[in-house]
Amino acid sequence: MTENERFKLIRKQLAMTAEEFAKPLGVGRSAISNIESGARGITGQIKVALARAYNVNEDWLTSGEGEMFLHKSDDDELAELFAEILGAGEDDSIKK
Repeated sequence: MTENERFKLIRKQLAMTAEEFAKPLGVGRSAISNIESGARGITGQIKVALARAYNVNEDWLTSGEGEMFLHKSDDDELAELFAEILGAGEDDSIKK
């Protein structure tokens, strides 16, 4: 399986449209389609964005080794819960 095929598999696993998947990555639907079709490679920026937005294991994306998704720590989940409760915006963050 190629890196681009694994990229598409992530989106399918998350049951998202290309448009929904693209937003947190900072790209458009057409960029997702180009990556999935193999017309475009996956940039380092997109790999980092995938890891942040969807907890994708960059090693799995690159090589197919390991798990597709990384598991969040309890601290990460608590920080997200507090941010949601407090109504923190996207630019706000809770320090651990």
